[in-house]
Amino acid sequence: MGIPAIHALNLVRMIFVSLVLFHKRELFDFFHGYLWQVAFVIFMLLLVIFWMSRMVKPRKISPSSSPEE
Repeated sequence: MGIPAIHALNLVRMIFVSLVLFHKRELFDFFHGYLWQVAFVIFMLLLVIFWMSRMVKPRKISPSSSPEE
């Protein structure tokens, strides 16, 4: 799910940036250099959090295995 989602977001980015370049050329640097960079970092962070919640299961500690003090 991760790799197709990354490619889909990149395709959306390319289309959006192309439209910005065509209609509002003066905003291209902002969208290409700042907005989409932040969007990708946030997306990747959310993707990692989602992956960790689905793949990494917390260990259950049984009462008999607690360390003695």
